[in-house]
Amino acid sequence: MISLKKYWYYYLLGLAVITVILFEVHHQNDFDIFLWASKDLLKHKDIYNVEYNLWYHYYYGILFALILIPFTFLPAALVKTIWLFANVFFVYRIWRILKGFLPVSRLTRPYAILFVCFSFLFMMKFLRDNFHHGQMTICMLYLALEGLSLIRSEKRLAGSLLIALGIDIKLLPVILIPYFIYRREWRSVFYIILFLVIIVVLPVLFLGYDYIVILLKSRIALLDPFSQRHIVDADETSFHSLSTLIATLCMKTINDPHILPIRRNIFDLTVNQLNIVINTLRLFFILLSAWFLRSWPFRTFSSRIQVLYEIGYLFILVPLLFPHQQQYAYFFIFPAATYMVFVLIYHLNMKKQKSEVLSQSSEKFLIIMLVLIYFLTNCYFILGQFEDFYNHFKFLTYGALLLVLVLALYPPKAVGFDHSGRSDDNRMGGKLP
Repeated sequence: MISLKKYWYYYLLGLAVITVILFEVHHQNDFDIFLWASKDLLKHKDIYNVEYNLWYHYYYGILFALILIPFTFLPAALVKTIWLFANVFFVYRIWRILKGFLPVSRLTRPYAILFVCFSFLFMMKFLRDNFHHGQMTICMLYLALEGLSLIRSEKRLAGSLLIALGIDIKLLPVILIPYFIYRREWRSVFYIILFLVIIVVLPVLFLGYDYIVILLKSRIALLDPFSQRHIVDADETSFHSLSTLIATLCMKTINDPHILPIRRNIFDLTVNQLNIVINTLRLFFILLSAWFLRSWPFRTFSSRIQVLYEIGYLFILVPLLFPHQQQYAYFFIFPAATYMVFVLIYHLNMKKQKSEVLSQSSEKFLIIMLVLIYFLTNCYFILGQFEDFYNHFKFLTYGALLLVLVLALYPPKAVGFDHSGRSDDNRMGGKLP
């Protein structure tokens, strides 16, 4: 029988989650757009050209809209409740998978609890945002991580199906395809592409060929990365990505009706010049992947902690490189933030055991940087009354860029792990709650 006294924090967390869900289901949010698009799918409307709630577009997959059709006949509050509880499950699985990449058994219990608390403290703002907006980001990270985990366990068909589903719904997990190619996962790449084709073609059976062709053309046009609206990616103050940041720094006039009367641009480039700068920087960050992969191409996966280190960087690139990213998209920093929190907690645990991993200066630098990154990414949550100011100067994007820097400086070998991912110290053995 489970001890109520021993596991009080789980009951407290469960009560908090239920309270949040009951509060959020009555708000209109992005999930309403998904349901409206599904209703319009029944009417054979071009759901990618319809503007919902005055100016918002439906960007997601046709199959996803098709799957939601039965739910459109239920009360919206009930559907949202189901979706939010599904997100609780996704967060649970994401955490279990991330924990599985790390040697958490080497943490004593007090430090293991600190590791859990600080990891989720980093993500509170993004968890709140995704629940509040009824968004897909948590689901996208879950599909990507669960798929990766299954593929590493040699369950390639199931893993590839999940990743393909995620790519079709919101495109973001597509970053795993070049990663699998680099890691010589040829069969997984083949299965992902095969499942993608099946997922795209499957709605034809229910909606007809001509209608699906119209929808696919409209979606491709809406997602066109060479569109000017994706180059000057600053139509909304709340956008945060590399393209948005560079646009605010390099253009004097931007089509943002809510811009503050405070200068932030350093240059004043044309759209063509801005396009060159943005794509050059995107190429730089793509090439920087080599620093994190730390091996020649076409070599298989390395240790578990090294894989977490690699995908941690790749998932930071998702909100940075893709245009039109809102704050909730930065839930994708969860793997990288978890890795960095583990680095610090592991060092402090080792230090108590009289076996330091990092030098004193390196420890201070890491603490300062993590505090700064936490503030830049969570200031919206801590001091929300200044949100317009944070959005104006893109604090969140700077926080993600600093996380890239810190991640680059602390690879697994720098924190006491050999090539196999094993710690040099074998004295500790705690259990993560």
